Formats: sequence, structure tokens, C-alpha cells
Amino acid sequence: MRTAALAIALFAIIGTARAQTVVQPASVRERVVVHERARLRGGFSLGGGLVTGRDVDVGGTGAIALRLGAQLNRWFAIQYQNSPTAFAFTPHEQNATIAGFIDTNSVLAAVDLGDHFEVGAGPSLDFAWLGGCDISTVRCDTSRGVAGGMHGRAAFLLGSREASTGRRVGFAIGVDAHPVFFPNADPVLLLNLNLGMDVY
Repeated sequence: MRTAALAIALFAIIGTARAQTVVQPASVRERVVVHERARLRGGFSLGGGLVTGRDVDVGGTGAIALRLGAQLNRWFAIQYQNSPTAFAFTPHEQNATIAGFIDTNSVLAAVDLGDHFEVGAGPSLDFAWLGGCDISTVRCDTSRGVAGGMHGRAAFLLGSREASTGRRVGFAIGVDAHPVFFPNADPVLLLNLNLGMDVY
């Protein structure tokens, strides 16, 4: 009997909470949304893709990205993204292969279109380590240096939104585009499709 009474009481509490949620005036919910406060945000992603460029025949990349920044309100955010990226490609009309590692450091201004779509872009400072081997001359060279870049990101987010604070948590399906402008070589574009999560 005690178990049945507790079950009935629990169902009554749940029913009351649901009823209160349903009858909550729309104006109150809107007021909660409007008065969202600035807050920390973060995320990560893992993926891979292609290397493209005027002098690139074929190439591939693999990258992990970590993001940290501030969600200014429901619509706007600014964040820093660090993305260590490994890549390799074959130059156009050359019997050679180039492989390397780039540590990209981007500052992104982002716009959230609703609760499920985000786009962002900004400048980047990249640290590159490159190695290449020419098969015809049996010669290999290495180099390293600093390169300028740009970064663009678009993501579709599947998740939920907390009504009281506006904070969102979502599984992210993203596309990142990162042109790298090497000082003594033609630029290349790193394109990555990735999966991850964002709390924002």
C-alpha cells in the first residue's frame, strides 16, 4: 500500500509540474530568452578531409579542434579555435610528395541562426612543419615557419536548450575551411568534415 501511495504521489507531482510548464505564459518564456547573460562556451571536433590548391594534385588531412570562448547572447559569440592538423599531398606535375603538420590558431566571430546552425570566420596564425621528397632526384627537404591564414566554420547542431539560462548543448556536424598562406609557396586550402560537441 505504501508503494502504491508513493507512486500515486509521484505521478501527481509530475502531473502538476507538467501542468505548470504548459500554462506558463509565453511572455515569461520570452523574457527568459531575451535576458540571456554572456557566458563561457567550449567545444571539440575530430575529422578529416582534403587538401586543395592550384599546385595540388591530390591530398588529405586529419585534424582535431578545440574551441573556447564567450557566448555573448543568443545570437553572437567569439571563440578561439586551436586545430592541430596533419596533411599530405602530391604537387601538380611533380614526382614528389609533401607531408606536414600545421598548428592553426584562429579567432572566430560566430553567428547562431536559431538553436541549430552556426557560422563563424576569422583570421589565423599558423605554425607549420613541412617535409618533402622528390623521387626523381632522391632528395628530401624539411622546413618550418609561421604562416598567416583564415578560417571559416559552419556547423549543424543537434541538442537541447536550457530555458532558464539559454545555454545549449549540441552534437555538432561541422565543415571547416582553412586557407594557409605560406611565405615562400603557393597557398593551400584545408577542407575538413568533422563531428564533435559544443556547449554554448
